[in-house]
Amino acid sequence: MEPNYALRLAKLRAATKNVNAVLLLSHHDDANAYYYTGNDVDPTILLATAKDSLLASIQPENHTAFGQSIHYRDAKKELKKRFKALKGKRVGYDDSSPNALRALKFLEKQGVKPVAIGSKISEPRVIKEACELERVRKAQEITLRALYETDTLSGSTENAIAGRLEDAARRHGGALNAFPPMVLCAQRSALYHNTTTNRRIRRGENVLIDCGATFERYCADYTRTHHNGNRSAAFTDAYNAVEESLHAAKRRTRAGTHGRTVGAEALRVIKEYGFEQQSHKAVGLALGHHVGLEVHDGPRLEERVLRKGMVITIEPGIYVPGKYGIRIEDTIII
Repeated sequence: MEPNYALRLAKLRAATKNVNAVLLLSHHDDANAYYYTGNDVDPTILLATAKDSLLASIQPENHTAFGQSIHYRDAKKELKKRFKALKGKRVGYDDSSPNALRALKFLEKQGVKPVAIGSKISEPRVIKEACELERVRKAQEITLRALYETDTLSGSTENAIAGRLEDAARRHGGALNAFPPMVLCAQRSALYHNTTTNRRIRRGENVLIDCGATFERYCADYTRTHHNGNRSAAFTDAYNAVEESLHAAKRRTRAGTHGRTVGAEALRVIKEYGFEQQSHKAVGLALGHHVGLEVHDGPRLEERVLRKGMVITIEPGIYVPGKYGIRIEDTIII
């Protein structure tokens, strides 16, 4: 199943009616440029107006979605003509792109009015097409396989476990590069998001693993918490609270439900166990976020009404400073 670029351009135009045109300059790590053009080869240029579009690339493809598709070497003459017609008008650019400054400087030289509209350009990506969901599902499968196959036995270092996770993801056809995998043991796991180190895991310590595979650029994001040895009663209570919180939140996760409702349900369970002051909310973390071409692919979970085609995470946690952190996270397709 292939992306529908004509539909994506229509969504872009609908989301950016406050400007006369939109300019996107590609970068190898530019989600918006890739989403609208299918091309992450630098240089690639997309200029879209209400009625027409130009795609210029060193690998031009005959996409019927684009009004004109040309080789990048021929772009200068064509862009000059098109920007002459846009002189004095508002042209949007993606201020969230790695190429934001380059785009701004380019537009300033064209005699147009640059408008930063990165959030509007990103908005259509929140609802995924069927082909995107296929890739997310594959990324989910790869991540879960890697987590299942990788042991966290005492004696290993955090880095060694991260390496085994990365190897497993590659063996299953993906890469563990949605973000650098986090393997945090004992007191370090209470820091909730941190850097994997050469700290060796000892018997009786917990290990928090947060990682995400990608498949054809689409991400997944999962967290699991394990324990080596006998758990204390306090740790067991906290773990049960997080696990039950996750399940309760997932039961509320459906199209038409506001993310705040899901967040409140997760927190309700943690409060009942007596861990409100150590909860994810207490340390400033959201319950979840959107996922897609980027691992943080949109707003926080609690900021939107859920809609079919969204991909989100739910990741309740309990963090006890100086002792341990527990987080369980799933990626969910609405």
